[in-house]
Amino acid sequence: MNKITPPPPGATINPFRRLWDLGYRRLVPIVPPDADVSPKSTLFKRLDSRGKAVGIRGRDGLWRGFDWLKHETAEEDLDLWFEMGAGVGIRTGDGFVGVDADTYDAAVAEQVRACAEKHFGTLHSRIGRQPKCLYLVRTEPSVSYMRVEFEGSDGKNERVELLAEGRQFVAHGVHPNTRLPYTWPEGIPSLDTVPYAGPAVIEAFFAELRTILPAASPVIREGAGATVNQAALRGRLGDVRAAVEALPNTDELFPTRDAFRDVGYSIKAALPDDQEEALELYQRWAAGWVGPKGEANDPAYVEAEWRRFKPPYKIGAPWLFELTERVTGGRFDRAKVWFDEVDDEIGDEAARSGGSNGMGTWPEPLDIFGDADPAELTNPPSGSLPTIIERWARSEARRKGTSMAFAAAAGVAAAAGAIGASLRIQVRARDGGWMEPASFWTVLVADPGSAKSAIVRAALAPLRELDAEWRRVYQAAHAAWTLRAKVKRSKEAVTEAGPEPKPRRIFVDDTTMEAQIRLHRDNPRGLMRSTDELSGMLDTLGAYKRNGGGDRSHMLRLFDGDEIGTDRVGAGAAFASSALMGVLAGTQPEKLRQLVRDLEADGMLQRFVFILDDGCDREGVDEEEDHDALGEYRAALRGLAIAGVRSTGPVRISSGAHEELAAFWHDVRRLQHLPGASGAWKGHLSKWGKLLPRIVLTFHALEQWSVFGGVLPDTEVDRDTANRAAAFARFLLKHSLFFYEEYFGGSQAASEAVAIAGYLLTRPGLTEVKRRDIYHARPNLKGEANRRALLAAMAELEQADWCAASDQRDVQGPKFWRVNPLIHVRFAARGERERRERGRRRELIIEAGAARRALVASCENVSLPRDIR
Repeated sequence: MNKITPPPPGATINPFRRLWDLGYRRLVPIVPPDADVSPKSTLFKRLDSRGKAVGIRGRDGLWRGFDWLKHETAEEDLDLWFEMGAGVGIRTGDGFVGVDADTYDAAVAEQVRACAEKHFGTLHSRIGRQPKCLYLVRTEPSVSYMRVEFEGSDGKNERVELLAEGRQFVAHGVHPNTRLPYTWPEGIPSLDTVPYAGPAVIEAFFAELRTILPAASPVIREGAGATVNQAALRGRLGDVRAAVEALPNTDELFPTRDAFRDVGYSIKAALPDDQEEALELYQRWAAGWVGPKGEANDPAYVEAEWRRFKPPYKIGAPWLFELTERVTGGRFDRAKVWFDEVDDEIGDEAARSGGSNGMGTWPEPLDIFGDADPAELTNPPSGSLPTIIERWARSEARRKGTSMAFAAAAGVAAAAGAIGASLRIQVRARDGGWMEPASFWTVLVADPGSAKSAIVRAALAPLRELDAEWRRVYQAAHAAWTLRAKVKRSKEAVTEAGPEPKPRRIFVDDTTMEAQIRLHRDNPRGLMRSTDELSGMLDTLGAYKRNGGGDRSHMLRLFDGDEIGTDRVGAGAAFASSALMGVLAGTQPEKLRQLVRDLEADGMLQRFVFILDDGCDREGVDEEEDHDALGEYRAALRGLAIAGVRSTGPVRISSGAHEELAAFWHDVRRLQHLPGASGAWKGHLSKWGKLLPRIVLTFHALEQWSVFGGVLPDTEVDRDTANRAAAFARFLLKHSLFFYEEYFGGSQAASEAVAIAGYLLTRPGLTEVKRRDIYHARPNLKGEANRRALLAAMAELEQADWCAASDQRDVQGPKFWRVNPLIHVRFAARGERERRERGRRRELIIEAGAARRALVASCENVSLPRDIR
């Protein structure tokens, strides 16, 4: 029987319930100071955090951390945590903060208290290790973390902090150093009686602290003031990665927690559109630190810190590059980062475009209209598919009565699921730390009756067939093993009966997250999941709602194929060292509309590739299936699925293939600047760093199978394969663009930009556009009140390379914009259509005016009764 750690001294009643009844609903369990921590937990690497860190005790009696920042405390948690013997922590934020006077100097502590009571009134304090003290204050939810640092009596840094969102403090328990209970000299107040202080009062308090504390620093905030240009802090992913990888992580360079966190701030500010990769870089850099006693950073703690970094930021890529150059003695060259590669890109762009803006060459303008024919969603470009997929998809699309896009996407997703993690591709030429498996998430979006379910079943049929065969073999083997174990009837029965057979699977259907993790444990190559309705799958995995808790974060891990584990009361522990899941599902447009906002919250939505219906009404053709195409497709998927998990090195990309893929990345970077692009769209584009390599790997494996009947270990991805994969990826991106425009829309500035663009296309001789020209095109933008709207619309056109602002400015902004002459080449047909429509509108106005004048003239000759007049 597991030993239950006794509650903290003095806990005659459940302290969780006591605080709950006082109004504190954001409670968390604190690991006791002497708790036994699970070696599998990240807390095990930082045993000194016991007594302060949030954690729970498992059924094995061992403690481990959990994602408390995402957990919404429920009343049923209170007794459970109390029975565990946990201390009680209170989360700050949402209008409740703690003023933490972190000083060992009693005189300074008294000064801080006097200053706090001067600004906030009578305070309730919590004491753990005197003279340190924490005070409770209520304020506005918008107030964020801040601190003032000062020099302590021993010369070390001390501080006064405002603990806001993302922090917690121990309210009840035993202090890990004094081994005495935390105390509340004035008693624990109810939340509604805690003194309130508005943001201005808090600012005044910290301003005064700077005048009374010795050698006080300026107020340090969560991020920086709005005066810092956030765009100037950005950096390219490859450059930031190079800087972080070159930056040593030592106590000498980063002696304090804040110096350590500054690196995290700079990475997060530098990569606002690549937050997943940015966190990975920060965690990898943090893992490079080893303390004097062999200590290591807890990855969960590093991630929790990361979530606390909030914009606006004060440092970013420039600070990071300068720091790395300085500490590496110039081995990292920031000048090369900022200029050499950028100049190469500009030169390549110039060679493609021709023309001039008076300051250099004009780039190719982006298509900002977003009104392409939905028929463009029907067929992938010619030659963009492996032969195995193309033959099968063409036959099945015709027979099922669905678009070639649906069939091709389903076939590629099924093939990727068959490969799973048995192969991984090295994304960069020299960086061996970035590898991707094959599986990805694809969803077909169409109304009922569009045959999406039929094409999904056809695509996955070879894998379901194989899965059924494996299940029959497993059931027979397990039955025989069970019989042998029963016959032995001894303590060593199981051992003598041999190891218990493990289920080999490639498919998983309706199951819980815990059960799926156990299947991943026995199937490290990955699993495939499919459903007729996406929302049903998300619901079973706990990912449907925004506050889906741990299951939602676990599902995000299933995209990457990382290790995963759960430990829940009643369900036991489940762990898999490699958990990769492929998805091929269907959904209806209206059901998807209900999901997208919740799925966007943490990037789950952006991981999916949505394939949209082209709106064509089709009927399936009653013809015999293409037996050769189906047989080849079936053999390829079964063969790739049966192949064992690869033990040799990753698949590499040839230099010629890298050149083909570089052109794709150039296009993706430009798509981030589409006028009115939503944050969701930009987030999706950032995921193509993972999606494109998976498509490339899938195409490579299929083409290897066509030639050799398998995948040769040392064969690089060639240029032709990369070219096909990039062409198909562009086709999928077209679907994605339609999806994000349909479900997230654009801004008002983008709408105005499109209207001005149409005006420019009707005037091919206009080389410069002045504000009066814009007023002529859009009268609603006239006047000082609309100046910001005008400048915002023109900024959208500048980002899309339709024009460039002049250096000549006045108080209202640029005096004129130079017009990219290439818009009349790139959008000649659109310009002609705009001119015809504008001419027709003018004719209608003239006709309406003539009709009105005729009506007035006819009425003048009619005698009306006096009462009507």
